[in-house]
Amino acid sequence: MASHKLGLGSIGYGLLLGCVGVGALGAATFGPALRKRMAPRVLYASSAVAVAVTAIVLAYSSSVALDAVALVASGAAWISGIGLLAAAYQTQMAPWVKARGMSYYLVAFQGSNAVGGLAFGAVAQTSSVSDAFLAISACLLVGSLLTWRLALPRALSAEVEAAEPWALPEVQDPEAGPVMVTVTWPVQPERLDDFLALAEDLRRLRRRTGAGSWRLYRQAEDRYELVETFIVGSWAEHERQHARMYPSDTGVLDRLDQTLLPDRPRLVQHSLAVRTRHQHISKHDG
Repeated sequence: MASHKLGLGSIGYGLLLGCVGVGALGAATFGPALRKRMAPRVLYASSAVAVAVTAIVLAYSSSVALDAVALVASGAAWISGIGLLAAAYQTQMAPWVKARGMSYYLVAFQGSNAVGGLAFGAVAQTSSVSDAFLAISACLLVGSLLTWRLALPRALSAEVEAAEPWALPEVQDPEAGPVMVTVTWPVQPERLDDFLALAEDLRRLRRRTGAGSWRLYRQAEDRYELVETFIVGSWAEHERQHARMYPSDTGVLDRLDQTLLPDRPRLVQHSLAVRTRHQHISKHDG
């Protein structure tokens, strides 16, 4: 567009590209105040619409000044949108998993950019660059309408600190393991359905905080006495698992405790894996 439509050289192209940076700098400076006044979904949709309008301007305009102003606006909208999205995503994760969670986010984000570049580049090649800009604008406008009802949480974390870890037995070798944790849940007969409804939350809690496997059994002699088992890689990992518990996690356990017999709390047992003689020989031979 800079070369063939506006007749600009490399310096002109660089200046137009710099307009995007100017807009991004302005949004980064004044964005926090704007986020306090606008709901997240409104700000995000407004950012998408601003970039869509800029794409329409670039498709039809032959004015360098108009394109420059539009690019400043799109730079501000771009940094506002991606900043809001990244902050909302990041602050919903516990600190211990934040790095891994953001790596998934970046793979999805950068991968989408690559796919979009190929797709709209194909449109420009088969039709024209103006049509590619119009296609970008149409996708942004349609996407804003389709995602309007989706929840976009504010960039605030309700749980900034982990819950107080429960006391654990002392183990001499923290790398000992794997560790099998067995929890006996003596459920009130009339609350069995309530317990089972919460069991899926319990499974997700254990797996999310580090359990490699999870099972729920019932005693053959008493169908209301349920036994939960899960495996953790080592004792040190199980200690970290306790430190990863947040108030919402302990809330799940508290609701499960309410379904138990009044005089029988849950019983937790820890078992460390023991190597047999055959396993020692196999390890030595290997």
